[in-house]
Amino acid sequence: LFGLPIQCLDFHTANQELLKVASERRHPSRIVVTPNVDHVVKLDQQPEFKQLYITSDYIFADGMPIVWASKMTPSPLPERVTGADLFVSLCRGCL
Repeated sequence: LFGLPIQCLDFHTANQELLKVASERRHPSRIVVTPNVDHVVKLDQQPEFKQLYITSDYIFADGMPIVWASKMTPSPLPERVTGADLFVSLCRGCL
């Protein structure tokens, strides 16, 4: 979708996946990005911004328009995974 390999995960599963990876501590740091419509526009206009997205480890859809657009693909996204909510949930999961 939009040239990005967006993870087809719901919020709970995305959160659990990231907590699992963090708890293993065998892997180097991971990069997580959560595109919204503004990011998608910038990706089209700024190659250096797109390069950051392409090299990220996890891409979750933050914006509802991205989720809605996914409904026209063979693998629609189950829901949005907002960066703000994910950050708070991951912090709580690390306590």
